[in-house]
Amino acid sequence: MKCLVIAAALAAGLSAAMAPGANAAAVGAGGFENQLSGAVDTNIERVDGGDFRGVIGGGVGAANTFVGSNDIEGVLLPLFDIEWRGAYFLSTQRGLGLNIIRKRTLRMGPRLTLDRGRDAGDDAFLTGMRDIDPTIEGGVFLVGFSGNWRIKADLRRGFSSGGHEGIVASADLAYAGRVDERTSVVIGVNIHWANAAYATRFFGVSTAEATPIRPAFVGDAGFQDFGGYLTVVFNFSERVFISVQARAANLVGSASDSPLSEDDLQVFTGTLLGFRF
Repeated sequence: MKCLVIAAALAAGLSAAMAPGANAAAVGAGGFENQLSGAVDTNIERVDGGDFRGVIGGGVGAANTFVGSNDIEGVLLPLFDIEWRGAYFLSTQRGLGLNIIRKRTLRMGPRLTLDRGRDAGDDAFLTGMRDIDPTIEGGVFLVGFSGNWRIKADLRRGFSSGGHEGIVASADLAYAGRVDERTSVVIGVNIHWANAAYATRFFGVSTAEATPIRPAFVGDAGFQDFGGYLTVVFNFSERVFISVQARAANLVGSASDSPLSEDDLQVFTGTLLGFRF
């Protein structure tokens, strides 16, 4: 257990150090969970290996400055995803976890993830708002496959009073197919739900933070967004690939109603160069 905690801390530190501008809230089109999914989608192309299999690389992208922002900023995309014997994994995209169920068509288990919070200094619109500290989250995940279809779902809870102590759930449905021998395409849709604690933390405005143009607001439990994405993966060889992704999400519920939401449409575009081993 001590080794797992140390590994989680190292992964969180690596993620934070390599991409200071990225926004990791689960809702919206930002966060490594969304932004690096193009690399994990290449698992359909994975080469056969020994006990250790993985993907390393990196890329760049453009995303909203914070969830609800109408400004776009550049983001760095550090890619590190390693799996041991199909069971334990450590990833800048998936977190630290264990595939307790690891059948060819179904993977399920617990994991730790990192919500990187929000820095009020990232955008002038957030002046006067409290920072939201990075938060380690504990949760469970499911990934299922049926032919060319894939379904993903997860549930996670934050454990930081300075970050968030809310609950977030997501569901994702995607279809993957080959264009030719080197090129694959993944088209998907997803949705996020959050409880009141999460919605208030990220989208709420306290009386102390309220201004004439930013009234006090308390978030409610419910769906916070729905969206879609398109990923194209081109294989230069069996091991080297490049992926390009476009993603859009429309904020709803408290995420949309919040005075912090300048624009309900949240977007991301990015490209990754990776190496499979």
